[in-house]
Amino acid sequence: MTKLREPDSIHEAVRQAMVFLGDKVIAAEFECSEQLVQAWSDKDDDREITLVRAAKVDAMLVQRGFEPVFAPLLARQAAAAAPNATAAAVPPPLAAVLSVAGTIGGALSTMANAARDGMVSTGEIHGCLKATEALQVETANCRRSLFAALRRSATAKRGR
Repeated sequence: MTKLREPDSIHEAVRQAMVFLGDKVIAAEFECSEQLVQAWSDKDDDREITLVRAAKVDAMLVQRGFEPVFAPLLARQAAAAAPNATAAAVPPPLAAVLSVAGTIGGALSTMANAARDGMVSTGEIHGCLKATEALQVETANCRRSLFAALRRSATAKRGR
């Protein structure tokens, strides 16, 4: 199986999501036109996907067994923007929120698969625990990121 290369832009991420899900499915989810979804993938079009919609698309991808496309892209872009940042640096809010959305989708998928046959095996319990632990870590990172953004916003307002 050929692995798609990781998208380098939001527009490429939209295109990959369209390949996996289809523009009709994405448009139906957001009750918008297929043309709007296609516009999100066009770098020359001013209409862009919103953070909330990107997070939902990542969750849709994970629910269907695919890897998220937006969260990893934003994490890479954040790392590239601050190459000398330490590992303890707070991720940007958009990347943090999308990462939580992808982790939620993965946790839901793990739990749904575990409960599919009406019984949960020991191995499935361990998988569910691992998924919830990952979600706790991502949620904590997201909270740090969001509070840091609020602090920066408040500081910027005081400086005006």
